[in-house]
Formats: sequence, C-alpha cells, structure tokens
Amino acid sequence: MSIKYKIMLPSAVLVLLIGCIGIYLLTGRFGELRTSFAEMLVGNAAKTLTLNTEEAALRAQEEAALFGRMPSVIRAFSLAHQGNIADESDPVVQSARETLRADLKPVLDGYENALGEKLRLHFHLPNGRSLARMWRGKQAKRNGKWVDVSDDISGFRKTVLDVNRDGKPRRGIEPGRSGFAIRGLVAVKDESGRQLGSVEVLKSYEDVFRVFEDDEGSSYALYMDASLLSTTTNLQDPAKYPLVGRSFVHVTGKGKDDLDAEITEDLLQKAESGRFVALAGNYAVAYLPVEDYQGKPIGVITLARDISAQNAILDSAVFLVLVLFGLAVLLPMLSLLGVMRHAVFRPLEKIRALSERVARGDLDQGESVTSRDEIGSIHRSVSRIPVTLSELIEDCETTAREVAHGIVRSRGDVGRYEGAYAQLIHSMNRVADTYTATFDSFPFPIFTVDSNHKILFVNHNAGEIAGREVDELMGKSCGEVFNTGICGTKDCVCTRAMEAMERVVGTTRGKLESGEVDIKGYASPLRGENGKVVGALEVIVDQTDILDSQRKMQHVADQAGTLSERMTSASEQLSVSVEDSREGAEEQSARATETATAMEEMNATVLEVARNANETALNAEQAEGQAMAGHDVVTKVVDSVNEVSELASRLKANMGELGGQVDDIGRVMTVINDIADQTNLLALNAAIEAARAGDAGRGFAVVADEVRKLAEKTMVATTEVGSAIGAIQAMSQRNVAETDKVAYVLDTCTTLAEEAGDSLAEIVKFSRGSVRQVQGIAAAAEEQSATSEQITRATEEMHRISENTTQAMTQSAQACHELNSIAQELDGLINELGSA
Repeated sequence: MSIKYKIMLPSAVLVLLIGCIGIYLLTGRFGELRTSFAEMLVGNAAKTLTLNTEEAALRAQEEAALFGRMPSVIRAFSLAHQGNIADESDPVVQSARETLRADLKPVLDGYENALGEKLRLHFHLPNGRSLARMWRGKQAKRNGKWVDVSDDISGFRKTVLDVNRDGKPRRGIEPGRSGFAIRGLVAVKDESGRQLGSVEVLKSYEDVFRVFEDDEGSSYALYMDASLLSTTTNLQDPAKYPLVGRSFVHVTGKGKDDLDAEITEDLLQKAESGRFVALAGNYAVAYLPVEDYQGKPIGVITLARDISAQNAILDSAVFLVLVLFGLAVLLPMLSLLGVMRHAVFRPLEKIRALSERVARGDLDQGESVTSRDEIGSIHRSVSRIPVTLSELIEDCETTAREVAHGIVRSRGDVGRYEGAYAQLIHSMNRVADTYTATFDSFPFPIFTVDSNHKILFVNHNAGEIAGREVDELMGKSCGEVFNTGICGTKDCVCTRAMEAMERVVGTTRGKLESGEVDIKGYASPLRGENGKVVGALEVIVDQTDILDSQRKMQHVADQAGTLSERMTSASEQLSVSVEDSREGAEEQSARATETATAMEEMNATVLEVARNANETALNAEQAEGQAMAGHDVVTKVVDSVNEVSELASRLKANMGELGGQVDDIGRVMTVINDIADQTNLLALNAAIEAARAGDAGRGFAVVADEVRKLAEKTMVATTEVGSAIGAIQAMSQRNVAETDKVAYVLDTCTTLAEEAGDSLAEIVKFSRGSVRQVQGIAAAAEEQSATSEQITRATEEMHRISENTTQAMTQSAQACHELNSIAQELDGLINELGSA
C-alpha cells in the first residue's frame, strides 16, 4: 500500500464517520421538518374548525338572548307558572305553549323566509321540562304519534338544569337525542328579576364542517364517546354509526377508505387528552378533542390532508442536501491535508510571537502580514489590539488626569475608535459632560484654578456674576476676575486650601463689573495622581443682600434705642406738668394720638421687612434643594462609570472567545497527531513483515522506513504547533489582564465622581447655614414688630390718662415741644426703615 493511501485511509475513515453522523442528523431534522410541515397544513384547518364552533355557539347564545326579556315570552311563562308545571299535560301550561307559538309566529316565519331554515328555538321550564320546541308543530313523538306535552328532559339536558339553577348563560356543545348540537342558553326573567325558566337556540354541529366539503385534498370524521349512546338514542344503529373498538362511534365524516384503518381506538383515546398531529403515509392527520360546554371531552374530530406532493419535494431536498454535505465534508479534508504546513503552521508561529510580545507589555504592532486568509485576518486583528489598547489607555489617562486637575471640559477623541472602543471613549466623555452639566446647574458660582491661580473651569453662574462669557474667563487669574480684597494674598481661600490640603471657608468683598458684592467662598484642594496639590475648586455664595439688610436693621435698631431714651425723659417731664393744666393735657392727648398712629405705621413697615426676610429664607431653601439635586446627578455619574466598566468586561469576554478559537485549532492538531501515530505504527508493522520476507521484502522495507520517518516529522511538527497554541492561550490570558488595567482606570473615574458627590454634600450644608441666618433676621424683625405694638399700647394708655387730667400744664410746653421734635425724628427713621 502506498503512502498516499496510508495517509488517506485514516482521513477517509474520519470523513466516513462524520458523514454517517451528518446523514443521521440531517435525516432526523428533515423528519422533524416533515412533521412540522404537516402540523402547519392541518393546524390552520383545526383552528378554523375551533373558531367555527365557538362562533356558532356565540351566535346561538346571542339569538337566544333576544327572547330572554321579550314581553310576550315573559307573559307566556307567567301564565305557565299559574298552572302545575310538574304535570306534562297541564292545560294552563298548554295554553302558555300555544300563546308562545302565536306571539312568536311572525318572528319565526320572518327568520325562515330570510335564511331558508327554521330557527331551532326551545323554551324550558325551571324544573327541567320542555315548554315549547318552536320549530315543531308538537312537542314529542311517542309510540309513533306526536303529542303536545311538557316532556321531561332533565335526565340528559344538564345545560337546562344549570341555567335554571344559577341564572347564568351557557353556550357550547351538548349531546342530544340526535347527537352533538351547539347550544346557547339564557335565563328568562320578569321585570323584577325573578327567573321563570330558560330559552335555548340550537345549531347543527355538522354546519362547522361545511368549509371542508368542497376541499378535495382534505377529509374529516367525527367520533363520539360510546358512553353517550344512552343519551343519543338516534345513533344506536351500528350499521349507520359503526363502533371503533368499544369506546367510540363514527358519527359522520368525509374521508378516504384507506385512512379508516389508520385511525385506531388508541389514537382516539390519546386525542381526548389533547390535540396532536400524526403522519399516515401520504396523509397528515390532526386529532382534535371535542369538549362539551363544561370542558369535558365527549368525542374526537380527525382532519386529514394529502401531503404526497410535499413529501416528494422533501425527499428531493434530502437527497440534494446529502450530496452537498458529502462534498462539503470530503473536499475540505483533502485540501487541508495538502496545505496544512504552509497555510497554518508558519502563520501560527507569527501569531504566537506577537501574542508573547503583547503579553510582556510590548504594544508594538510588529511585522506586517500579507496573507489574506482567515489566519492572516486573525494575525492582523491581533496586531491591531496593542495599537488600539495603547491609544485607548493614553486617551483615558489624559482625560482622567485633566478632569482630576480641574479641566472639567476635557474630552477624549471618539472619532479615533470604532465599536466598543468608541463606546468606551463616548461613555467616558459622557461622564465628563455630566460633571460639566452638574456644575452648570448649580445656583452658586463654581470655578477651578491651577496652582498659579489660573482659571481652568467656570460654570455659567460664575460667568454671570463676573459679567463675562465663560470662554473669556479661561486662563485668566481668579484675582483679575473677582478682584476681592484677599485675592493675591495669603488669606485667599484657594491658597489656604492648597497649603492646608483641606477644605477652607472665607469671607471678603469683591469688586466686579456688576458692582461690589459680599462673598463667602468654600475652597477644596485638587490633587494629582501622586497626591500632590495641583489646584483648587471654589464655590462662591453671594451674601450681599443678606449683609446689607443686616447692616440697615442694625442702624435702625441703634437709632430707635436712642430715640426711646429721649422719649422716656420727655415723658417724665410731661408727667410732672400734666396736673397743672387741662389745656396742656388736651394738647398732649393730641400729640399722643399722632404718636400712636405713627407707631402703627412703623409696625406695618417692620412686618413687611419680616415678610421679605421670610421670602429670602424660602429662596435659600430652594437653592439648597438645587444643590441636593446636583448631588443626585453625580450619583447618576457614578452609575454611568459603572456602565463603562461593564463594557470593559465585555472586551475581556471577547478576548476569552479568541482563546476558545485557538483551543479549536488545538483539537484539530490533536487529530493530526493521532493520524501520525497510526501511520508510524503501520510503518513499523510493515518493516517487521519485510524483515520476515527476507530479500523479497527489502524494497518494501525501504519504503516502510521512509513512511516511518515522514510520520515522525509529522509528529514533531504537530508538537511544535501544540506548543505555539499553548503560548497563544497564555498570551490571551495576559491580554485579559491588560483589559483589567483598563477597568482599574475606570474605577479611578468612579472615585473622582464620588469625591464630587461629597463636595456637593458640603454645598448643601453651607446652603442650610444661610437659611438659618435669614430665618434669624425674620425672627428679629418679628420681635421688633411686637415691641412696636407694646409702645403703641403704652401711648394709647397715656392718651386715656391725659383726657382725664383737668389741671393746667403751663410748664409742659417745653416738654411737648421736645416730644414733637422726637416724633418728627421718629417719622424720618420709619421712612428710612421703609426704604430698606
């Protein structure tokens, strides 16, 4: 045997094995396809049958409902109840029956003329007796003669008993004397709601099969449970309605004679538990359970369709697929044996070397690849990984460093990347955008500076208070922009924060383009990667309005105290003189009245100040709410960074999939190694046989020795490939570790976002302090209002005493003059307080 056959034989065995397995799987799949196709064909027909049945039952119930509250029907039932409804021949009941026939005759005749068939309308008494079958002239046939009586149907008509028991409507299938019928029943009630009986409309069950009558490719059959023959007395003739086993009766159908033998009692019993489809030669047969109105199985319907044409198409498809499968398995195996060494081993060695360099941290791209096959594509893809990772790491580190240093508007270049890498940069930029939007939404001016007090970032509020555009402020000195008394000194809050490396609070007065303002600054240091301070972040609170109000209130309080003392002295002099003159008392009374009016005006003014202070406190509380909302936004920033971390985890999973592909190549190498082992063993056996043959086998021994050497070379090459694949797997794991470093950078971003949240919490704390200060001002104003009211009451009391004074007050003129001067000064003070 030649070397060609020795190499091809194991491959042929492998191909044969794969082919047999493939044929087995394909034929199984086509069998499932054949069954699925059959289910699709007969499934639609089964759905149509089910819908027809439900539609007929609903239509019967709707038609019956038309008669449930009809006045003529209620009058007839009321008349029947005046007699003995338990007596089938009661004349009163007979009169009610005739009344029904007379009153409903125009309606029933109109129905028959319009549709060409009689409406099978049936009225029942509540005790389960038939009151009137409206499609018959008389009620029942006994001993060959028709009689008009209220025959008892309670023994086999459960629907009638159920409706008359609870008054609820019923619809569905119920067997009668002639077999299955579709029924719809409703209760008959009078105006007071009292149930008098029930009314029913019947539909033939065979009507649901009319849709299949003209379809030559389909057939159907209806089988009834044989236990119902005691009820369906008209189906007891076995010649017309043959039995299937002992459990079913063939009621009706349109079918093929060759299918009757395929439909067995076991299949029908199985169908009672649920619908299924079975193949019978060139027919697809669906078995559907027939359920009565209570959901109990009472029979089975079989629907069959001829699928011989479809089977022929599927058989042709199976043959074509098997041929294509054989070619698809055989040709690649032969090609693989011819080009394995040059197309696989050498490119894999290059990939292994590149992966080893990447694993060592060498992110250089390496030599270029000219191969255009899949392995060359893998080589190029692996070559792009270190380049992309280097650029990605550089962008992430640059953006994170700049944001940490206070350059909040720094962004990565999304256009440099694609796919998950671009998504990663985009997510990082979105984090930075959230930072910027959060700071811009704050109601307080916020800015960052570097160690030389050059502005790196300002929010919109800071630009407004500085009276300039945000872009104009970038790179300028913060002292040049805000121009406060402590700018450029050691008392600057940013300088103090950077020196103390902790949060610092300071107050000052600044000269801006919009005017002078009182400022309270909160500064926190910004640290670089090594912990060294690289700048500061400052939050400014404008306290100008609050401090101006406090200064004015203090001035008014001081003046009011001085005037109060002077007024006390004048009042004492006036008290000594009040007994000397009634005229002076009257004049003092007039002055006291004017003083009371003035105090009331001052009280109203103080109350207005208290109201304005309360509104200021409310605005401060709203500012506090905005700061808390900013804290929530920063929390969302942390969530976004976590999303970016999840993308990095997906990248790690992709590296794992690359390792799995390398594992697949390793398994192929294992198969080739086994083939080489078998070849070596065959060569050894051939050499032994050649030795036994002596001189006649020398030539054969030389060939066997060459085969053995070729097998050994194959084993050595396979071992080298295995080593290369192992090295690639190790390198893939190290690449996963590099991806973890990217996740570490993202964790750093999360930490920075959390620090921003802490800064926002401090801002909320400062806002609360401002609220308390403004509320204190409002409380002081309210206390001053109360004091003014007390002064008013004292003046009114003085007025009352003056009116009771009857003696002259000649010495009180000078005191009254002083009191008048004080009143004028008090009026000016009140005007000043009102302007505040």
